[in-house]
Amino acid sequence: MVKPQLPLEDQHYGGSRCSCNLCSNSCSSRTVRITTLGADGNGLGTGFFYSADDAAGKKNLILVTNKHVVEGATGVDLHFIARGPEDKPILGNEEATGIGRADHSFVGHPDPEIDVAVMRVGHLVSEMTGIGRSVFWRSVDSALVATPAILDEFEPIEPVTLVGYPNALFDSASLLPIARRGHSATPLAGDYEGKRSS
Repeated sequence: MVKPQLPLEDQHYGGSRCSCNLCSNSCSSRTVRITTLGADGNGLGTGFFYSADDAAGKKNLILVTNKHVVEGATGVDLHFIARGPEDKPILGNEEATGIGRADHSFVGHPDPEIDVAVMRVGHLVSEMTGIGRSVFWRSVDSALVATPAILDEFEPIEPVTLVGYPNALFDSASLLPIARRGHSATPLAGDYEGKRSS
């Protein structure tokens, strides 16, 4: 299978997978720590990198987070782990970049009940790399999104792995997110508390 090439503004500037035990096939490299400044003070949340083709067939790097993480923020910073030689992360070394007001950068899902916001970030990665600030990241490819047929096969209790920075928890020495394992609690196809699931 041929791996699709990202256009220049969305390239990942390394090409090879990280071979270290912490990052090989790891969800931690697909996340980014998000800090915000708003009327209610400082906030911290999780974003993850997603790559998908647009209508013209161009591959785009997209940051996905929750609306509640960025809503109303007057300042948003993305905190990447620095990328070193051989396309490996330099754990404990951060490259942060500000993206300004959330309402100028993120697009929220039109349904107010769906807590998802997205923004394109390929240009940010390109700009940072262009000034010598290489960042380490991987993305979840749209080819990995479950189809309706796969979702129909899900059992009410499925294993779930959560990776991110919940309640501002993360390893402050390595800057890696934390991971937790659990199980889904209700059937995926059913409505929960009267709210539709899709």
